[in-house]
Amino acid sequence: MKKTTDKGFEYKTPDHLSDPIIKTGLATMGGQHGSKFGLTDPDSQGTTLLAKINGYFFGFFQAGDEWGKSLGIKNIERKTDKETVHAEEYFLAALRDTWDFLLDDGIIKKDESPSITLKITKTPCSGCAPQLVDFVSKEKDCNIRIKAAQLWGHRSNQFPHNVTALNELGKAGVTVIPWNLLSKLGKSRKSLTKHELADLSDKKFDEEDVKRLENEYNTLRESLGLEDDDLFQKRLKDYKGKGVSKETMIAILKETAPRIIESTTLKLEKMEFQLTGVNNALDKAKEPSTRKSPRKTVQAETAKSRARKINELSTKKQKKEENAEALKKTKELYQDMVVDEK
Repeated sequence: MKKTTDKGFEYKTPDHLSDPIIKTGLATMGGQHGSKFGLTDPDSQGTTLLAKINGYFFGFFQAGDEWGKSLGIKNIERKTDKETVHAEEYFLAALRDTWDFLLDDGIIKKDESPSITLKITKTPCSGCAPQLVDFVSKEKDCNIRIKAAQLWGHRSNQFPHNVTALNELGKAGVTVIPWNLLSKLGKSRKSLTKHELADLSDKKFDEEDVKRLENEYNTLRESLGLEDDDLFQKRLKDYKGKGVSKETMIAILKETAPRIIESTTLKLEKMEFQLTGVNNALDKAKEPSTRKSPRKTVQAETAKSRARKINELSTKKQKKEENAEALKKTKELYQDMVVDEK
């Protein structure tokens, strides 16, 4: 199911856990190509937020009025800043706008509090924190937990407002923990879109960047009162406890399995049709030419062009075969769930 909400959010029924429900044009937390941009200096692009609901990837959201306008998102209430819209405000607007869709798709249930995870480059500001508090205490019965990379406003003299915002979240039952990005450095990934941090190669971070990440982590940990390791482990346990339970996750997956099997089957049929076309084109490209030019330069150029075409088609075939294999595994997984249920 694809729908455009009243505020312009593009909603898509997910085919698997990592399939973004809300399309926002963002692929990673660290900039378009998974660089340090936005991680060591989030003020350079504004706050970026990743949201998950009951284990499903809800979507990326970014601060900025122009960003929202570029996606056709409209009528977002600016409670925090008259000049722009914050990432948390986009997220809350999208969640309110699609709550019934999530119910219809079985991602959230009427009789259970959904688990919402927010990973964010900066902690909520003094304007966004109350909005999150109001949402969990007055609007919807849900659990929100936050993993943040940096403390909002500590470099722009927002103390004590930034710490007060953290305290308000804590009193409302919203657990906040620091996100140790240092532990993620050096982890390269083949696909940039398979993880929210994408490719964090060591080559992208110099000594100053690493020092800044360390300082930001320690500053936030101190502001949360978690300098003591025992207190930190207790907070971490509370954070994990607010995640979706294994039982709930299995129940949701089983309920959505028939829809995902049907969708995956259709995609596999389309993929097989495309593979047939690529294989036919590849066989044709490999066939020796019946007409040859007597000129060696023309022969050389023809050979290069032919080799290039074969290489392009071979690469395309490999990617489609990999995608088809991934789809088959997804289908088998959900088919097993249906069998177990019976």
